[in-house]
Amino acid sequence: MKIERNNLGPVNPYKQQSNIRRSNSSSFSGEDKIEISSAALEMQESSKFLSERNERIEQIKKEINSGNFKVNEFEVAKSMYNYYFNNK
Repeated sequence: MKIERNNLGPVNPYKQQSNIRRSNSSSFSGEDKIEISSAALEMQESSKFLSERNERIEQIKKEINSGNFKVNEFEVAKSMYNYYFNNK
């Protein structure tokens, strides 16, 4: 039995897939779009909170180093009491 080629070129399915992708990619408009989820927006808000917190921490450190930091004992005791006895 003799097998003839019948003018078939080399078959490479990967090359065919890349040709399809190239033709599909040329139909895009070239504009980039970005959508931010609500969770990402919340994370951005929390990063603002962290920057404010870090500023406050730096201020407290400066006050401690200069000897001007005063502790409000009543507020500390009140906060501790509420944490241990009213936190249910």
